[in-house]
Amino acid sequence: NSQGQPFNCTSYQTDIIKAILSREHEKILINAATQVGKSSIISIAANLISVLFPSRRIAVVSATWPQAQIIFSQTKQHFLYDNPLLTKKLDLKSEFTNQTITVNFDDKTKNYIQCFTVGGASKGENVLGFNATDLIVDETGSIEDEIYYTKVLRMIAAGRTDRYLIESGTPH
Repeated sequence: NSQGQPFNCTSYQTDIIKAILSREHEKILINAATQVGKSSIISIAANLISVLFPSRRIAVVSATWPQAQIIFSQTKQHFLYDNPLLTKKLDLKSEFTNQTITVNFDDKTKNYIQCFTVGGASKGENVLGFNATDLIVDETGSIEDEIYYTKVLRMIAAGRTDRYLIESGTPH
């Protein structure tokens, strides 16, 4: 965790991780109160997806940059500080920025985690062209419906591989 102590999942966080990693469901919605650990558990899930499943392009999307950066920065911290085996998976010759993490799944396969915002002046135009296998939409209720349906969801609409959607938010 942020204090350098081992992260202890609550029972519901364990259930969420199991649901995400089982790949039994293509869509998972996490609807919970503020400060219950949604972002923490999703950042852990993004790490695990990138090292357990090949050929993944994980997109982390939120309405604002600060919101998107919460999950993304926690994901980066897990790679850098949690376990040397995770750190070894990083491809530091490729992008490792405030928007992209490149992960060596094996000697031939790379996985990507990228961070996007769809609010403000961009109106979601910046996500066009990114073909995600795993789409994580944080604070989904804060994204305008038109942008959500015409820009965000199209990130997982293309392709013939399995696709997964994880949405989280706090009810307005």
